[in-house]
Amino acid sequence: MASAGAQRLIRISVLGLLSGMALSCPLWFPVLYAPFPITPIGDGIPENPVLISGLSVLMVLNAVALFWMPGQKMLLPGLFVLIALNFGFNLNTAQPWVWCYWLLFWALWLDPDPLFAGLVAVSIYWWGGIFKVSPYFAEDNFPWFCGAFSWLEGLGKFPSLGYAIAVCEALFAPALWWIPTRRIARVVLVLFHLGIVLVLSPLGHDWNTVVIPWNIALASFVWVAFSGSGYLSGRRHVGSWFLPGLVWLAPAFNFWGIWPDMLSWKLYSNTQAEATFYTPEPKAPCAALDVTWRTNAFNSGQYLLLDDWAQARLHVPLVVSTRVLLHTGKWICDCMEEQKDSAGVYLLRVEPWRGGEHVEFYPCRQIR
Repeated sequence: MASAGAQRLIRISVLGLLSGMALSCPLWFPVLYAPFPITPIGDGIPENPVLISGLSVLMVLNAVALFWMPGQKMLLPGLFVLIALNFGFNLNTAQPWVWCYWLLFWALWLDPDPLFAGLVAVSIYWWGGIFKVSPYFAEDNFPWFCGAFSWLEGLGKFPSLGYAIAVCEALFAPALWWIPTRRIARVVLVLFHLGIVLVLSPLGHDWNTVVIPWNIALASFVWVAFSGSGYLSGRRHVGSWFLPGLVWLAPAFNFWGIWPDMLSWKLYSNTQAEATFYTPEPKAPCAALDVTWRTNAFNSGQYLLLDDWAQARLHVPLVVSTRVLLHTGKWICDCMEEQKDSAGVYLLRVEPWRGGEHVEFYPCRQIR
């Protein structure tokens, strides 16, 4: 039986997950919507929209049952497994917010102490801040955030403020953990998430609104998890420390390209790879993309940012991995009536702190 505090955290997480799914239905129920490339985790796994939709129905049913009966702790592993299966059959479901809920359900299953799940949650602030200490955030994305409102736009001219905000985000982690600073950190954190919600909402940029429920849920989760005045007891089974060890240490390996961007909390750091499809003809490569091309293509209709296509069709950005990006580009290659040798996918990669950029081109004939 989960503790009362853990039950509140379970309900917050379930509501956040279901709200995000409701805002991105085409991702979870592809059988009901216009086709979009499905990317399994490995070769030989079927690209089956019916199977993915069926798993998502089971996820919703399990989540609803868990919301009404949060004390039934054995419902947690069921939801945990269903989310993992969706990851395997379609990597695009491994959105950062879904990964976050998956980790939190895991933590709440392992340990009834809310601070244990809180330890997992605050890793997001630490690594999210660390990865933003980069010119790509401070000099590019930070001005974009400020541009959401005319009264904030002037602040975007000061990159030093962008760096300061990145550092402050990272410091949420120790500030929440240290009892003397916990109360003020909880208040500032709520204001931090409220700011993000306003920027992404229709009042601001009206972009990637699927993460608005996540910001609300995460602020609520941390508020509840750190409402006490104690520390996490170290007296627990050594195996239970694997999860917090994973979420605190694994993102460090992203610096060497060993751990995926999508699991490293590189949120709005603007340092993730970006994919653009190119066709020599200034028109949609095939009839299935005609509307998308007319709406989102640029440079005289020869280029399409794959993220724009995903946002239009799935209401989420593409998960950043070379496999997903190239597999999505291959779908366009395969739909072309007449494949051109010069058509293909441009991948833009950056060096976060050195400020270097390099572009790789994958012609259609080479993408498998």
